[in-house]
Amino acid sequence: MTMAAPAETLPHSELKGPGPMGDIVRALRLHRGMTLDALADATEISKGHLSRFERGEKSVSVAALVRIANALNTSVSALLGEKPHDDTVHVVRTSDTAQRWKVEEGYEYLSLARADGAQGPEAFKVRLNRDAIVAQHAYHSGEEALLVLKGAVEVAFPSHQLSLSAGDYAQFPGFTQHSIRGLQDDTEIFVVIISRDR
Repeated sequence: MTMAAPAETLPHSELKGPGPMGDIVRALRLHRGMTLDALADATEISKGHLSRFERGEKSVSVAALVRIANALNTSVSALLGEKPHDDTVHVVRTSDTAQRWKVEEGYEYLSLARADGAQGPEAFKVRLNRDAIVAQHAYHSGEEALLVLKGAVEVAFPSHQLSLSAGDYAQFPGFTQHSIRGLQDDTEIFVVIISRDR
């Protein structure tokens, strides 16, 4: 049985603490010898948007962040500044998450996945309010699974919309363009993205 090569992570000497995501993306991209054009091609995000993201002038959606992590052969958690650990079991304690929530317009999210770039799913807890859109026309490789923990959301696909309430679960191919919109305030969802090309 052939083992997959470990995902490349940036040596800690090049990351002096968890800085802004754009700084981490730029440092990892340069460490890998990847041009901005190559990253733009690999992620289908414009070079200009990526450049502004690296400078901290723009943000990217969760789906775009997953594509960036895949292109850089790392995890979203690593891009968010979490330090990798050698532990076999990855645990995220509630007490450790307060400073790791990333705030966007109308929603916030927390990456729960390993920071070591190991193959595996990307997992997020997302809090959103009524009419907040988490992923506007998002797409990515692999599968996406979504569990509504509290409240309700609408998942919109090009051909139809799907309403989900607390306890409801949906799974679909990530390449299917989709958007997730809050239907109630204080909604919480758990999203797992299982990429096959990492």
